[in-house]
Formats: sequence, structure tokens, C-alpha cells
Amino acid sequence: MKIKLIIGLLAINSYGCASHHYYEGRIKAADSMGAIQEHLLYWGGTKKKGWFDTVDGSIQLQSGCSLDIQVYSPGEEGLVFGKRETDMKKIEGPGCGKVMGFTDIKSIPEGPLEISVLCEPEVNEFAVGDTNRYLAARKENYRFTIKKRNVKDPVAEGPQRPACTP
Repeated sequence: MKIKLIIGLLAINSYGCASHHYYEGRIKAADSMGAIQEHLLYWGGTKKKGWFDTVDGSIQLQSGCSLDIQVYSPGEEGLVFGKRETDMKKIEGPGCGKVMGFTDIKSIPEGPLEISVLCEPEVNEFAVGDTNRYLAARKENYRFTIKKRNVKDPVAEGPQRPACTP
């Protein structure tokens, strides 16, 4: 009887007591087509009362004028943007990019964060539009300033894709 009561009280205590947040940073830089665009790096999280911080997915990079999303996920070499079939390797290194200095998303604080981008999308001359642009590959890391933003509704208040700048 006591165990059922304790479980019931824990369930009632934790229901609706979650706080949601996003970590995000934006920069303006050249995309893989050479155009200066805004690029958004973000990930989400949830903290539940009496529970641990959780991360909702992986780190995502979105670029203006692109429908593509680059995903930095935990792997053997850290938080890596894995090479996909449509990516062309331009610079040697792990995958198609890496989050520098961190191997776990939950350990990344607000402040400066550097990522590398080592690939560019394969150019398809028959494709309509440039839907898979992303940050241009380069030897130097990109530096984002990450800020935490608390939200009540993680779906309605999620990060907005950068606008396309002609």
C-alpha cells in the first residue's frame, strides 16, 4: 500500500512540472553556394522536477535559402555531422564536421561554441532550386554564441529557420 501511495505522489508531483528550453546561436557567413546567409545552430532540452536534464534530439544546423538540416550527433569521435550520400568531403577530418571541445550535448553551456564544416552538398544540375545549401566548408571553425531560451510550448515557440536573403 505504501509503495502505491509513493508512486502515486511521485507521478502527481512530476506531472506538468517540466520546463522546456532551447540553446541557440546564429551567425552570418557564406553558404556552400557562396551567398552570405544567416545560419542557426540549436538543440532543445527538458528539465523535469525531481528528474535529470534531458536533451531532445541532437544539435541541428539550418541555413537561410535551404531546406536541408545538418545534424551533429554523438558518436565515437564526439558530436559529429556524419557524411551523407549527397555530401562531398572538401577538408579532412571526422565526418562532415564536429562540435569542438564537447562530446555530450548536455554538457554544452551558454557562451561561445565552435563547429567545423568539412563537406559541401553535391551539386545536382538537374535539381530545381538550391534546397540543400549549408555553411561553406573551410579549414577554420565557425564560432556561434549560444544562448539558452526558456519556452512554455516547445513546438509553438521552437527555433525559426533563418530567412533567405537574396
